Amino acid sequence: MKGIWLFVMLLLVACGRDKVAQVSGRVDGEDSVVTFVVESRPHVFKRDSKGYFGGEIPLEKSVYAFMRPGYCYVFLSPGEDLEINLNSNVGPTLEYKGTLGAINNYLRDQWREQRFDFSLYAEEEEMFVRNVNNMINRQVLLLEAKNLGKEFTRLERERIRYQYAEQASYYPRFHCVDTADYRPGPVFDDFMLSFPINNDELMEFQSFRSFVLNYIYYRGRNLDARRLVNYIVQSVQNEKVRAYLLSEVAYRHFREKGLEDADYILPVCRQMIKDSVQLARVARIVDKWRRLSAGVTAPDVALQAGDKAFRLRDFKGSYLYICVWNPWDSLWRQKENEWNELVAANRGKNIRFLTFCMGRQEQADFEAFMADVEGEHFMVSDPLRFSQDYMINITPRYLLIDPTGKIINANEETPSGSMKLLLKKIDL
Repeated sequence: MKGIWLFVMLLLVACGRDKVAQVSGRVDGEDSVVTFVVESRPHVFKRDSKGYFGGEIPLEKSVYAFMRPGYCYVFLSPGEDLEINLNSNVGPTLEYKGTLGAINNYLRDQWREQRFDFSLYAEEEEMFVRNVNNMINRQVLLLEAKNLGKEFTRLERERIRYQYAEQASYYPRFHCVDTADYRPGPVFDDFMLSFPINNDELMEFQSFRSFVLNYIYYRGRNLDARRLVNYIVQSVQNEKVRAYLLSEVAYRHFREKGLEDADYILPVCRQMIKDSVQLARVARIVDKWRRLSAGVTAPDVALQAGDKAFRLRDFKGSYLYICVWNPWDSLWRQKENEWNELVAANRGKNIRFLTFCMGRQEQADFEAFMADVEGEHFMVSDPLRFSQDYMINITPRYLLIDPTGKIINANEETPSGSMKLLLKKIDL
């Protein structure tokens, strides 16, 4: 009878070990812990006075994990062990041992050796796709020659493919940088379609996440924000991938466009995104924009013009149309003629046209740079605070404030025909 119980206990222990990966080793550095992020969940192990650590990570299947310090990916499998030795003072050096040692030493070498040839972006579409496929095939052949196990080879083959696919997905942007309306043809389309996005096994990798996001923006390049969100809901079946794409697309849209379409996009996100962290990130940026809603008192701003200091509140009594710009961003100068025309059309009315420069310049250079621009020109004294208060994520940005200092629109139209019509409706 005792023999049966002993057998059962040994069987339970063996089964338990098949559900965990053993990690241990020595890691130097200032961090007091070693962290493994597995499927977005951190597993933290304390280091002793000599840098040694050890423990178990519960696993149902083989996965990639992100390790800190070291800031690298490792491969873990249930029932296997990995010993890590990281010395950042010499080299640095990173060595793996244990049953997973060979696999992770291979991964370490791959991070060091895999490089994308950015000169390929200059090639024509067909040659570009052919060369990228050749690079993928070459790396896959080298992987398969290592005989590192069926499951790892399967996952690593996909990781390699998406790593190169992510770099290739920037081709439309970098092939003809001087041609804004350039669009690749069917060869590039077919290449992009050959990489399925309904697979969450590689979600830990930034290259995979970047690819699926670029893929969605590429496929939905002619869609407005609402239709792009609908496209994601309809075409992405995998729950994790869909939630990631919705959270990123919504966040980027709100970041640039303020509360535009928030009444439609935010409910979709609340319904489809189950991850509380992803949803909270979207909700936070919407809440920040709501603090800039119409009718809210505009946050005060410290300004300079030469040796004189001003505050935004000093300009109460007039409507204010404000252009926020950066010296290194020339886009706002493309609207210079329209800006000057708008100023001239409203001269003598109860509105002031102000420009707020976010960068520091010598006063003489600043005045020379703005010599042909109508209106009143200021430099922002605290650009970081101003950016946070007004959600200045891209420039140029335009603001419209009423004579009492309340916001009319914190993300106003450019000085175009639409703005001219708006000012005609306001009692100036």
